[in-house]
Amino acid sequence: MDRLDDWSFKTKKMDLEDDFYFDYESEEMTDYQDPNELVTALKQKEEEVILAAQLGNALLLENRELKERSDKLHEQYADKLEALEQGRHELRQKLEGCQSQWESQVGELERDVRELSGQVERLTRTLSEAERDKSRAELEHSEHTQKLRDQLNTVSHKDMTEKEQ
Repeated sequence: MDRLDDWSFKTKKMDLEDDFYFDYESEEMTDYQDPNELVTALKQKEEEVILAAQLGNALLLENRELKERSDKLHEQYADKLEALEQGRHELRQKLEGCQSQWESQVGELERDVRELSGQVERLTRTLSEAERDKSRAELEHSEHTQKLRDQLNTVSHKDMTEKEQ
């Protein structure tokens, strides 16, 4: 790879009419006077082309590996996303079930509160009536006791006066 670092890649602009193959009449070929120099230059160019092909193959392989890794990561991401969506769906259903149960319990509690409020109201009325009846009974008892005392006093007083007579 040290050889790759020494290379300086130069882009060559090609027209649509340019051929992919070497142009043997170009200046590059006429610079060599000695055929050995030309053979050496061609061998060097061949080595450079082979090295460039190897580099291209390595880059293609690395690109393929990166694409496979990217596809695998994408698949893992999609799987995790699907699992999260499924979990979210299950949690939403659980929440809806809990809300339904809560609303049902609240309804039952509100119904119990209304029933208990009605019972409290009835018991309060009954208690008030009982207190009025008690007050009335105490008053009647008190009046009756007073009448009996009065009668007793009257009778005792009559007995004293009869004894005196």
